[in-house]
Parts: sequence; structure tokens; C-alpha cells
Amino acid sequence: MNSSAPFKQFLNNFWFVSSLAIGAIYVTKTIIENKREKSFHPEHFDNGDNKVSVQDNIAKIKPGFAESTGEYKRKSEYEGAGNSYSSRKGGDKFSGILDFGGAPKT
Repeated sequence: MNSSAPFKQFLNNFWFVSSLAIGAIYVTKTIIENKREKSFHPEHFDNGDNKVSVQDNIAKIKPGFAESTGEYKRKSEYEGAGNSYSSRKGGDKFSGILDFGGAPKT
């Protein structure tokens, strides 16, 4: 009686189950990708016409950007060209925690 026979049987079963699992993963991935590709509708196209893209007119993408006529129109007269400064929080979040004796305060 050969003592390696159960081990060979285990390896055969292992490779069979592994290849089945990899095949199932591949088939599932392919089905999901095909469904996504079918249902994908790019947002940058305005209407059903694929030749007319919204990205051709930058004013539709970025409100406040100069229109194709050259006229500059902001969303609001109270809003500046960029409002990122007003949304920043003041101060350093780590100012009290990470002061491990750097330069002395004079």
C-alpha cells in the first residue's frame, strides 16, 4: 500500500476545486462587466446625440467660467472667483500636540 496515495488524491481534489473557483470568478466578473458596459451612459453627453458633448462648452461644466461668447458671468455677485479661502479652518490642528521642544518661543 502506498502512503502517498491519499495525498495525491487530496492534491487532485484541491486543483479541481481551485480551478472551478477561478473559473466561476472569471465568469462572474465577465457577466458583471458586460452588464455595466451595457448600462453605461456617459454624463458628459448632453442628449442622445453622441456627437455633441457638454465638454465642448466649458461654461456648462464650470459655472462662472467665461462663456464661449467671451462674456464672464459669475453664479452670484457676492461669490468671488474662488471661495476655497472662506471654507478653510483657521489654525493648525496639531499645534498643541506636536510641540516637542522645537525652536524656543521668544
